[in-house]
Amino acid sequence: MALTKISGNQISPTTEAIITNLSFLNQDSVLTLPSGTTANQPTGISFGTLRYNTEDDAAEIYLADAGQGSPGWTDVGGGGTSLGNKGIIRCNSDVINENIDIDPGTLGDEYTNAFCAGPIEVSQGYEVTVRNGANFYVLGEQPADTSFTNLTVFGTLNTHNGRLDTAAIRENLRSYRAAGTDTEITIDYSNASAVYVSNIGANFSINITNLPTSAIGEGQADNNKAFAFTIMYYNSGNVIPTGTIKIDGGSNFNAVWQGGGAPNQSQLQANKYAVVGVALIRHTEYGASSNSTGWKCFLQFNEYGT
Repeated sequence: MALTKISGNQISPTTEAIITNLSFLNQDSVLTLPSGTTANQPTGISFGTLRYNTEDDAAEIYLADAGQGSPGWTDVGGGGTSLGNKGIIRCNSDVINENIDIDPGTLGDEYTNAFCAGPIEVSQGYEVTVRNGANFYVLGEQPADTSFTNLTVFGTLNTHNGRLDTAAIRENLRSYRAAGTDTEITIDYSNASAVYVSNIGANFSINITNLPTSAIGEGQADNNKAFAFTIMYYNSGNVIPTGTIKIDGGSNFNAVWQGGGAPNQSQLQANKYAVVGVALIRHTEYGASSNSTGWKCFLQFNEYGT
């Protein structure tokens, strides 16, 4: 360090120094941190570097593990947004728009119990993963109102081998009018698992789209999974599913009917509401000498009305 870079109370911005002890002369002295927006955050710097984030209105520090096992910036203290003296009121946003992995096995035992205040939603395209040994609670309005009670998931909530505890689940329902001559009903897994279709005039096959199928081989993440769907319609013409199933418009395969066969259309009563239950599995069939993977679908048909 060259002393020529210090003049009075001014230090040249190019000065670099190793300081083993920093003292202030007066009790009202201050240390001003470098500041900037999130976009200004430097990279490739030493762990322990401090700065002030003008967007978050908080001091932040660069750590080797910023909470997800990788280097990054995080608020100093890690207490999150708060109000009042000593942060008496803790606050959180009502939207999760990042991938979060709650994994005490990797991050440490202090990540075993995670919580936030609801209502809160996971945005489309993002995933909250709750690993083995972790608990994730969404706190509601009542003292006992916890465990995902006010959680809306547009992206993915992955509990792996865990359990989902909730007081109630409200699902999206897709409702639309068919052309009358349509011979196929499409269930979009990314939109809703239940559909209500008006004006069905012909027997129909079922096409299920946007299922997770990128890793459906034996031992892969999307194999050995089960799905449940519901199709509802006003049955004015004794219409039933044909039993033909498609996955993302691919090759047809036949479903297995409850009771061993499709409903007898001649015995149906017109002008009733029909409810078709669709249970779909992607699984491994274990044979005596070899194994195979594939889809199976089970259909249940019921009528309702007076």
